[in-house]
Amino acid sequence: MMNREHCRRLHVHPDTNIGELSSKFMLKLRDDLDSNPETCNWRALLDKAADNPNYRFSSADVERKFGSQVYHGSPSNKMLWELGSMGMTAAELVDCLDKLKLESVLMDIKKYEPIVIINQPAERKTVNKGEVLELEVKAIGFPYPRYQWFKENKKDWDILDKEKSSILRIRNVSTSDAGVYCCRLHNGDINSQVEFTEQSTVTVEMSKDPVAYRDTFDDRPSRYDLIPSFEVQPKNVTVQICDGFILECRVLSKYPVIYDWYKNHEIIKRSDQPFYEVKAAYKADMGTYECRARNQLGETMSDVVKVTVMLGKTEEPLVDPVGPTEIEIISNPKTVIIEFGGDCLFSCEARCSIPLVYQWLKDGVPIEGEIKPSLVLKKIQNYDHQGLYTCMVSIPGTKNIRLSYPASLSIKTNDKPEFNPSDKVALLIGNFDYRCESPLSAPKSDVYTMAEIFRSLDFKVVSLLNLTKLEMQSAVEEFVKLIGSEVYAVFYFCGHGFEEEAKCYLVPPDARHGYTIEDCVCAEDVLSQMQNYTETSPALIVLILDICRIRNLQPPTNREQDAMCSNLSNIPMKGNTVFCYATSKGMYAYEDIHNGILVKYLKKYLPKQMSVLDVFTSVQEDIGKESQYYHIQIPEIKSNLLQPRRSLADRISTKGHTKAYNQRTLLWNNAHEKPPSKEIEIPAIKGKVLLEFQTEFSNMLTIFCTVMPMTMGKSLKYHLGCIAHLPKTISIFGSVSQVHDDPPKTKIVLQDLQKLTKDLEVQVFVVNTETKQRYEGPKVNLGKPLVGILDLWKPRRQPIECSESM
Repeated sequence: MMNREHCRRLHVHPDTNIGELSSKFMLKLRDDLDSNPETCNWRALLDKAADNPNYRFSSADVERKFGSQVYHGSPSNKMLWELGSMGMTAAELVDCLDKLKLESVLMDIKKYEPIVIINQPAERKTVNKGEVLELEVKAIGFPYPRYQWFKENKKDWDILDKEKSSILRIRNVSTSDAGVYCCRLHNGDINSQVEFTEQSTVTVEMSKDPVAYRDTFDDRPSRYDLIPSFEVQPKNVTVQICDGFILECRVLSKYPVIYDWYKNHEIIKRSDQPFYEVKAAYKADMGTYECRARNQLGETMSDVVKVTVMLGKTEEPLVDPVGPTEIEIISNPKTVIIEFGGDCLFSCEARCSIPLVYQWLKDGVPIEGEIKPSLVLKKIQNYDHQGLYTCMVSIPGTKNIRLSYPASLSIKTNDKPEFNPSDKVALLIGNFDYRCESPLSAPKSDVYTMAEIFRSLDFKVVSLLNLTKLEMQSAVEEFVKLIGSEVYAVFYFCGHGFEEEAKCYLVPPDARHGYTIEDCVCAEDVLSQMQNYTETSPALIVLILDICRIRNLQPPTNREQDAMCSNLSNIPMKGNTVFCYATSKGMYAYEDIHNGILVKYLKKYLPKQMSVLDVFTSVQEDIGKESQYYHIQIPEIKSNLLQPRRSLADRISTKGHTKAYNQRTLLWNNAHEKPPSKEIEIPAIKGKVLLEFQTEFSNMLTIFCTVMPMTMGKSLKYHLGCIAHLPKTISIFGSVSQVHDDPPKTKIVLQDLQKLTKDLEVQVFVVNTETKQRYEGPKVNLGKPLVGILDLWKPRRQPIECSESM
């Protein structure tokens, strides 16, 4: 773990909960963990976090909680929120990221630390010809030290081009390797950020017979008596998939021993313990293993042993494919949570040049008779069906095998909560890019934060940024189509606003200077539509207004327009509504660097199993304890709930509402459909660009452009992919950023998709970063992704006067 001295070198307090870290940092961390290779992705971070028992998850929980997000969101987002709710601090997170060496992410949270050499390489080193020469330097610093080894050549120093790690290792050493060595370490571009180790003199001797060598020293213990000698050698291991295994080697030594474990000749673990443990074996754990035991006088290598992972109870080990045919799994099974007595479907899709054979496994054991691409389990009434399901795809008559990612099956318990909504939906709008007012910094991160919380509570979330008045009205019109009987509905707005005659008005970014209520959207009109869209009222309506509530200095020019937005008291009360205002009447609402004050406290309580009123009153109490806030911003709650124990965390039950639930799901899916991944060939560079798509908000599309060669072995690391010729109504949010070096991957975020009047067509191009030459690719039609399909720029209706009756 990090000590306090290291913690003081963070940009934040070490005890800060990770849920309170800046959105910019968390977004970058999420993107990296989602796209990194397996050695440093979100699963790897979970492995490191599990060193602390407070943050351990079972394999089933990992797949159920996070693995299911791979296909419909971000597993890293879900994981980080979960760890935050469990109390993980910034110091603990940084410790995990340090272990993964995620330097690019840590740059945003760790301060510069100068290089400190902890262990110098040996001043003198004598090895026998044919042995392994190793010189090692240990150092700390941030950014992490870079290493370069040198060997003295007369008065100059030769650069050892391939020796760029902390360990200089020369196998089968010869007399020509004798000489003086040193290592340069640096973590910056200036001389003060460079350190050199002390020089090491290496002597290479001819091999000696240990017995004869010992005889020359009478009865004194020789170096060969004092270096480690093996008492227990590791042994070959054959293990079933998902089972664990331990490799053990013990030595005799009068001095402390360090054990270095190697897999396929690459070091994988360094410890003072004589064993290497794998708790759940998979194909990646197969290979050859050996252990080097060393003390201050020398070292000894163990026998080389083999670990074989067997596929369940079959006699065939998992092997890498041999030959020209390759199996590619293009669709993995998805984690499923069902009601007791419900049905379950797992499916796996793979492709190859020849026909394939499928076999489904449960917890690593083949399921008899399940040899189709789909596995259907009907009317499940036995909890023994819960577990991890994997699909094995193979080529008949060969050992060419691929395993899908595991997916978990969980069955909900029969514990019946007090309330069960038929569905939960949320519309979140954040406006910050104003032309009539000062721009705001919090709405983007606030909407993002609230969206993640509501998704974790199983809401269908629509999150939108920077909508005009017309677009806001259209968005509400579309949103209320998701509301029905027994539904929980939430409306959240963050941006500029004001209060006039007991009515709250939400200011759009396109409002003119000197705006009046005519230029804004009335919050009470939003409530009226949510309340009256269907004959059967929703079970719960929550409006969260993160706006100022001072009077607007500009009087309305059209009193008829003012009358069209009714007071809350003039809307028929149905005992299902809660208003949460960020501040009280006549007061301002404030934001800090990362979040609005309201969301800063809301995010602590919203995910909990608390009644909705308890959530808001807890926020009031917390703000009341903060001396810098309570006298300038006091949240206010208005409620007419007849069932005040309802909670936003109540579990959904579709019983009796299945048809309506499915219809709402189709509507939501239609407005959140991403383009499929596309491969675009660029003949001029003999390569292609892979376009992949993710979403953070319902009107923003993230595009990842990965440049890849057409043939294996070729590198295009100095080529970056991008897009051009966007419609005038669409723009790039922020700047294009490179998120991976090899293969090179860039990230582009498109905003304002709600303004699309026709299909989004872009041109793909590649730039050589060394020559600056640009290579044009074809135009690509992406359709009208996400809410672009809804045409929110079109007027839906004229404002309707709300009822004057109770």
